[in-house]
Amino acid sequence: MPVATTQPKVQSLSMQGIAIPAAIVDKKEFLRRTRRHTQLEKTLAVTIQPSASGPSNTRDTITLRRSDILGEITLRLVGTLTVNPGTGTAASLASWPYGVFRNIGFNANGASSLQSARGWTYKAREIAKDEGLSDNGVSQTVAGSPKSNGTLSLPSESWGVGQNTSGLTSVTPAVELVVTIPVAEDLFDLSGAVFLQTSSAELSVVIDWAAISDLFALTGNATASFSGTLEVHTTKFEIPTEDGAIIVPDLSMFHSLVETSAPMVSKGVDVETIVVGQGAGKYVLRLIQQLQNGSPNAPVPVSSSNFGLMAWRYGTSETPDQWFSGSALRHSNARQYNSDLGGVQGYAVHEFAKAGFRDLVDMGTTADLRLVNNVQSSVTLSNALLWYAVESVYRSGQAA
Repeated sequence: MPVATTQPKVQSLSMQGIAIPAAIVDKKEFLRRTRRHTQLEKTLAVTIQPSASGPSNTRDTITLRRSDILGEITLRLVGTLTVNPGTGTAASLASWPYGVFRNIGFNANGASSLQSARGWTYKAREIAKDEGLSDNGVSQTVAGSPKSNGTLSLPSESWGVGQNTSGLTSVTPAVELVVTIPVAEDLFDLSGAVFLQTSSAELSVVIDWAAISDLFALTGNATASFSGTLEVHTTKFEIPTEDGAIIVPDLSMFHSLVETSAPMVSKGVDVETIVVGQGAGKYVLRLIQQLQNGSPNAPVPVSSSNFGLMAWRYGTSETPDQWFSGSALRHSNARQYNSDLGGVQGYAVHEFAKAGFRDLVDMGTTADLRLVNNVQSSVTLSNALLWYAVESVYRSGQAA
């Protein structure tokens, strides 16, 4: 006897704050019939130079076309870096090159600052998420020496000059940098993808650009400047229709990546940093952290000489995962991501999403979520900041 099946019905619903009058929620049918397309949405000129030389880009707000379902935004910055030490000196800082994106924010359908992080952190997140990516074998100069892993650079990119490298000569190299904004948590599952097929959809990417002094240390009459073009590419998915109704997957989830910083003033003890943005209905995929130290700030490598205990904690003293040295967590991350995130750029990740959504941390039940770091007593702290990004998913209307 044939088994009766229930066909998804046409319904009026709201997803991510957008009213959809006639829709069929059927993920399998949507995936079967949709077509993915990547397109160039916009371009804009970018200039970064000393204030005495003329105006620079400081903040750009980019709105995207209202069409289809948005899964990913890719920012491609291409242009020319001009360095001229003159009779002075020129050196790149640790913030070069991805620190040119001081902050990238993403707002969608009333959810402001849905994503907000530095360019470097978006790069770290991309390698942590995508097992097909690796910076192994990609040679870039860091602190005057070539590095072939741990730089977070892909082979298609060009830095122009090394990171945190002194003694720069007069050069005009080409620069090509690519940073991805992960609108959806995953481009197959599409959790967190944004519905744009309506005139009421609102979407913007806000880029805060670094000043040239944030990227280069210049003395005497030395100068540095960048001039180029930002390309904004999107990956979208067409929305199939049937009998006047659209067919969509469940788009009730938002995907968030929000970075903040806290001062690190103590060493030789377990320092607990309360994770901001906690709330019921929010599920954490990963916590990404980086300790910046010194003046100007530079990343502190994740190693046993710099870190003792590295962990996360909630409640009174519940500590599910703990590594008793920085090297132990660095090794764990290297095995997870096939990339040494901690050795050069100082990133460490507490990972909860490698087994799908099985191990996600529920912020509604793990109250007072904290990061735990014990900086070794031998480390000299000066103007130290712990940067950390919380990557999470939550249903529209449940968390901010």
